This record gives sequence, C-alpha cells and structure tokens, in this order.
Amino acid sequence: MSIDLAQFMSKTSVYENLPVPFSPALRRATWWGIGLCGFSFLVYLLMFRGWAGSWDAERVFLVLGNQFNSIVSWIESISTLLVTLGLLGFIGGLALVGWTHGLKQGTRGWHVVAFVVVAMGFCCALPFIWLITIGAINLIVGIVMGIVMLVFGLAAIALIMAFMFGAIGGT
Repeated sequence: MSIDLAQFMSKTSVYENLPVPFSPALRRATWWGIGLCGFSFLVYLLMFRGWAGSWDAERVFLVLGNQFNSIVSWIESISTLLVTLGLLGFIGGLALVGWTHGLKQGTRGWHVVAFVVVAMGFCCALPFIWLITIGAINLIVGIVMGIVMLVFGLAAIALIMAFMFGAIGGT
C-alpha cells in the first residue's frame, strides 16, 4: 500500500499555524490598547487642531508651566502623526477583534498584531501621561503651598492678636 504526496498532504496538518488561545493578560492589554488608540484619536483630532496653543500654562501652573507649553506645542507639531497612529491602532484593533472572534484565539501572527496594538496605544497615550504628570506635580505643589500659607497665615494672625491683647510685649 503506497500513499502519494497529494493524499499525504490532505491527511496531515501543519502544527506551527494552529490557533492558540489568547492569554487573559494579552487580551486585557489589547483591549486597553484599542481603547487608548480610539480615545487618543478623538482627543488629538478635536483638541490639538487649534485651541490647545491658545492659552498660556505659565499663568495657570505654579511650576513647570513652560515645560507644559513645550509639550503641548510638540504634540501640536506631531498631531497628524498621532491622529494617524491612533486611527490605525483603533481600526487595526477592531479588525483583530473580528478576525480572532473577540480575542479568543489566533495564530502567532495575530498575537504579534495584538502586541503591536498595545504598543500603539501606549505610544498614543504617552504625551497625555506627560501632561497629566506635570498637572499632578502642579496640584501637589499648589496643595503644599496652600497648607504652608495657611499655617503661616494662622501664625501671623495669632501673633497679631497676641500683640493686640497685650500677651506679648505689652504692659
């Protein structure tokens, strides 16, 4: 009994390209990447097409206002790239969800595409992370300065009242 090549090929399967399930961590990261790409696309498209450079952060922020303005102008200069990256990541991520049946399983190539979508989402979100960090630093500095001013103000009021009622240096 002999077998020819056509029968052999029809009865065998290639094990390297069998679909494997997506790990829960990769699935969660891919959804985050798709969400970040979509959110970044909308924000970059709407926000950084004119008004972002029209206000001066140096007047609003206590510290790092110039750095905030520099990052905003940098984002404006590459906004076309970020809009394109966000749109491609979002559309590619949705196509990935469709082709892998809701990120259930896919071949090695689809796993690589999922990693690329995660990387694109992080790249789209990185300028926001910088802006949020500068905003948080300003919030912390503002709170600390407010507490210090409150303490010194209360101490000054107590000192003035002590002088007024003769507790210090009075007769």
